[in-house]
Amino acid sequence: MTLEGYENLPGTALPAGTITISSSESTELDRVLGSEDNDSGRLHPLYAFIGAQRGIGASIPDICSYADFAVEDGPMMGTLEIELEEPMTPDVKYHVEGEILDLVRKQGRTRGIFDLLTFRERILDETGNVVATVTNSFVLPRKASS
Repeated sequence: MTLEGYENLPGTALPAGTITISSSESTELDRVLGSEDNDSGRLHPLYAFIGAQRGIGASIPDICSYADFAVEDGPMMGTLEIELEEPMTPDVKYHVEGEILDLVRKQGRTRGIFDLLTFRERILDETGNVVATVTNSFVLPRKASS
């Protein structure tokens, strides 16, 4: 159930953007991950997450601001789900769009009160087909007075 006062937040579109991952970036990530023998001509699946985060037209502080949360207060990564529909290719321009799914207040045993902000980003190819869907949640710790 969406947090009271934020009932209109689910469905709010995030600013769209674009991302192009260069062949040299791909080669460097392959090297770091120990998969230098990747000669498939495809990006490592991790680029679905990287591309969504870098390509969406909103920064992490921007996304947190939808929940009236300042990054100085220490957001944490909650969950991450990546759905790959097809491999991504280096040096191809992808469109990234997304929306807020929910903001829920929780009570943790050790962390106290926190909000869970969930949002989804989609990476689309030049024809508009979804290549990957990335669903994230951020844990936003709240002070006891919130």
